[in-house]
Amino acid sequence: MDTTSTFAFLDVIILLAGGYVFYAWYLLQFKNEAKEGLLVTKGTRTRMCKDFPAYKKYMANKTLVFAVVCVLSGVLGLLQDYGWKIGQIAYWIIFAVFFVVVCWYGRCAKKAQHKYFGNV
Repeated sequence: MDTTSTFAFLDVIILLAGGYVFYAWYLLQFKNEAKEGLLVTKGTRTRMCKDFPAYKKYMANKTLVFAVVCVLSGVLGLLQDYGWKIGQIAYWIIFAVFFVVVCWYGRCAKKAQHKYFGNV
């Protein structure tokens, strides 16, 4: 397996993860459900939330931003791997933005769970 196929594999995983995050956003926005494992830890149910409308308001846009960044990062990575050469510097900038957004989102999700669900 060469480096192009390795990076392409990772880009596909990131793209699929973006689709999953879009699904979690849809559940949060339209079905009023917090997806376990992404928005809250396993075993935490929506009914355990102290103020679900406030939680939804806090997390919905952040989840959408995370989903968009995942999908764009995956697509641009695949384009870089198989044809459209955007340059190594641009590729690493995209990776850095993705990494920063992943860290930001994880921190926001943890903060929201602690604030709206308590110590679960």
